[in-house]
Amino acid sequence: MSRSHLRVLPGGRTTDGGRWLNIEAGAAYVGKARCRMGDDLLTLYSIMIFTQFQGRGYGRQTIDLLKQQFAVIVADRVRHSAVGFWRSMGFRERPDGNWEYRRRS
Repeated sequence: MSRSHLRVLPGGRTTDGGRWLNIEAGAAYVGKARCRMGDDLLTLYSIMIFTQFQGRGYGRQTIDLLKQQFAVIVADRVRHSAVGFWRSMGFRERPDGNWEYRRRS
């Protein structure tokens, strides 16, 4: 699936006041993310690509799209097994254990 077919659309509110983002590729609903959005800041609490769509680059494409929309993205409480993913996406570990991406001006 080409990057132009991937869309990240606002979904409903989470019980803690955050937002769900729906990740769609063409007509398929391929995953979702839980987050909080500010003007230039996005805090990602979780991102999940559904099992049948994993390994196709949808997670990377989603983060690339979000990087275009937000100057700062914080990946909250990254699992040890996912550190390589966040590092490869240009995120750096912060002293609080979260991972952060800052767009260069």
